[in-house]
Amino acid sequence: MKIEKIDANDLSLQLFFSEFLNNKPVIITGEMEDWPLSGTDLNHFEEKYGDKTAPVRGSNVDDFQEYMEVKVSEYIKHMKNNPDKWYCDFPTDFEEFPELRKLYTVPEYFSTNATSYRNGALHQWLYLGGEGTGTPLHTDVEGSYAWNALIFGEKEWIVFPPSSNVKEYEGKVDLLSNSNQANSIIEKKDYFYFHQKPNEIVYIPSNFAHQVKNSSASLCITGNFWINNSN
Repeated sequence: MKIEKIDANDLSLQLFFSEFLNNKPVIITGEMEDWPLSGTDLNHFEEKYGDKTAPVRGSNVDDFQEYMEVKVSEYIKHMKNNPDKWYCDFPTDFEEFPELRKLYTVPEYFSTNATSYRNGALHQWLYLGGEGTGTPLHTDVEGSYAWNALIFGEKEWIVFPPSSNVKEYEGKVDLLSNSNQANSIIEKKDYFYFHQKPNEIVYIPSNFAHQVKNSSASLCITGNFWINNSN
């Protein structure tokens, strides 16, 4: 299935809620140009935050939940020079990065009659990863909806509607590996496959399973949200 791409100037709240919220993913353009973080590259990010400490974790299925704390500059050096894949994520309310919250604006589609807080925690993050890193196949937490805004780099996505029923493969099979196993699973399912470019925002509806892989070194902001009185 082909994902739609639509400019924010053509996407009203009414259209988003009626056509996309619960029905299908979409790529939104024209929303990020005024963000202070937009236009940042890897060198600028390292200059700004290299002396900070942030959590990193393994990016493959086996060690995705294994975290360690490192300096951002050391992580970027490792990211450039080592074949093993580690992924760096920054909670935007993390005490060493309070300024990050000022560098982007959550689009109205994801904040109108909605909350990004669950159990007192803000579900928004900034992710930095090298080529080949990403997140295994998963469905977002507690029936949440999700968005991903790409600052630089490129991401490869595969997204499955609930009707495709890929739960048994979540966290177990790399469906972007082009392996015989992955292809034999995918060919029997409905799915969206696409690449995300800088200044594009990908929206994922509740209960849509998805896997993401960085085609190049990438920086993104991502968030989960819940519709008030809905979940």
